[in-house]
Amino acid sequence: MQYCKKCGIQIIDEAIFCSNCGSIIKKQTNMYPTDHPIHIRRPVGITIMAILEILGGILYFFTGILMLFSTLFGAEIPFNDIFFGLGSAFGGILLILGALGLLIAYGLFKGIPWSRNLALILSFLGIILNIGSFPISIISIAIDLLIIYYLTRPHVKAFFEK
Repeated sequence: MQYCKKCGIQIIDEAIFCSNCGSIIKKQTNMYPTDHPIHIRRPVGITIMAILEILGGILYFFTGILMLFSTLFGAEIPFNDIFFGLGSAFGGILLILGALGLLIAYGLFKGIPWSRNLALILSFLGIILNIGSFPISIISIAIDLLIIYYLTRPHVKAFFEK
């Protein structure tokens, strides 16, 4: 038999907690070996963000493809060279943004730290770019601020730092 160090009551040897005061008598042994990574459940908000990134990535990707094809096979219009150049540039940018969105979604689902960092950077950039059209883009700025707030919460950081 042993005694609780906090209240002094006699307790059984197998006790983990004191039945009188509730203090810890001995720590539980880990079920996993010490080299086994700790499994932390993915927060629901991260799952939602990843799904939205997938949808946005697909939308950007197909819009970029559509824009590229429309400039390549478009009808003969005035200023076609300018239209072709701008359409190709915007289409290429949309393809890159679509691929980036899908890559971020993969990282968010898996809990890879660079995806959290990249999502934070893109949210900061979104705020900076939307400040110029402030009254109109207030909702976009609010969403980016919400994303930054959520990604800096301790339980979310713990998921990416496992």
